Amino acid sequence: FPMNTREPEWPEYEIGEDEEPLLNEIWDKLSETSTHEAVDVADYEDVKGRVLRKMKRRRILYFSVGSGVAAAMAGIFLLFSGENTKLQPEIYGRSHAEKKGVRNEVVLTSDNGMQTCLDSMVKIENHTGKEVALFMASGKKISVEKGRRLRVEVPAGRQFQLTLADGSEVWLNAGSSLEYPASFEGAEERRVQLEGEAFFEVRRDTVHPFYVEFGKRESIRVLGTSFNVNAYADSPVHTTTLVSGKIKYMAQEIQREVVLCPDQQVCLDCEAGGVNVSEVNAALYSVWKEGWIWFENERLENLVQRLARRYGIEMYVADRCKDYTFSGKIRYERGMDYIIKLVTETTDIVCEVENGVVRLK
Repeated sequence: FPMNTREPEWPEYEIGEDEEPLLNEIWDKLSETSTHEAVDVADYEDVKGRVLRKMKRRRILYFSVGSGVAAAMAGIFLLFSGENTKLQPEIYGRSHAEKKGVRNEVVLTSDNGMQTCLDSMVKIENHTGKEVALFMASGKKISVEKGRRLRVEVPAGRQFQLTLADGSEVWLNAGSSLEYPASFEGAEERRVQLEGEAFFEVRRDTVHPFYVEFGKRESIRVLGTSFNVNAYADSPVHTTTLVSGKIKYMAQEIQREVVLCPDQQVCLDCEAGGVNVSEVNAALYSVWKEGWIWFENERLENLVQRLARRYGIEMYVADRCKDYTFSGKIRYERGMDYIIKLVTETTDIVCEVENGVVRLK
């Protein structure tokens, strides 16, 4: 029989900082006990080096800047520290929502005028013949007529998880809203309207397709899949990223459907109207729902917009700093002050706070 010369396809696993001592112990034992003739010492050391370098890169936040100061700044890296710094209200003041007198609560509104505040999540389940029940994380239950249309609004500084009547799950990011029917019963299709950013895990139903409408007459048609949509009204680009399954994307600017496969992303330039499809690591575009902020070669102007929305504060960037670009992955819980400290201590950017407004100059 001919030998199979194909290299095995190993799955990829992320190695955390707490697992490094264990990994080093395994390396040491392998170097002592690996005497098989097929094991080449040089290859072993090469693999070990590449793994360790990859682990190191995962803990680095780095930046590049515009051509005017690139030479002076090149090669500077921001290493994550172990401290778990929190947002300090005495430094950054009250949130933008608090200053404007806006409620900092997730609000559910019905088309009959009913309004209530929600906690971190809600699950919709069939209740009686004419009603559905909304169960909150706290255990509180609300009954709603099946024919009602509901709208959940998530303010800046909050996130929210919703399970629709068909079992589909939606994670809403800060500053987002979703409009949807209390029940899909009797409808030929499942249709919702999104403003902002959300991650969807749609329950498969080949008879009743699921539609997400957003932006400037953009829509997505799916039967059952998981994907992320980022379509804030003030964003110059709307992105749809497919994690699993298959989706059909449509927009007013194009005369055809765009079919996405896993790890593909479609971007709409809201000003120029152009649509572009690219290959991406789709998992990175949904880490926000797990408590991470991820950014790669992102302009400071855009990054600050995301941070302001996530932490519910008001931020501005001076023109000279807008083209600085950053890459990294940080947990939200580290706080705004931690991120600002990283930026200001390793660049020539200065942070000023006045009346709770953060300005980077």
